[in-house]
Amino acid sequence: MKTSLFKFLYRIVPTEKFLHTVGISDSPNCFFCNGETETLVHLFWHCPKVQLVWQTIIGVLNEILTPPAPSSDPEPWMIHNFKNHKSLPTNVAVIVKMYTFSCKYSDQKLNAIT
Repeated sequence: MKTSLFKFLYRIVPTEKFLHTVGISDSPNCFFCNGETETLVHLFWHCPKVQLVWQTIIGVLNEILTPPAPSSDPEPWMIHNFKNHKSLPTNVAVIVKMYTFSCKYSDQKLNAIT
């Protein structure tokens, strides 16, 4: 777990794009959706499978916070709504990203957290 967190925090997560470039992976496409090239931004924010996880998190947050979050691009909404809790958006983002990272490297599918 420490190694995974270290790789994640220092942005040395080997994406499929990188693995394909160095000849380790057959395809640069995303591990989860296989629809786009897997970059860090795609893997943690734009992948449709990851978006389902984000939507679940936003749904939970909408139950306790107002105004409701938009269905797309949760990051600006999180930053705006947590002005008084500055570490919360970072913590939520780290949790979702670590979940995505751990699913990818344990060869599991993403499931919306309920």
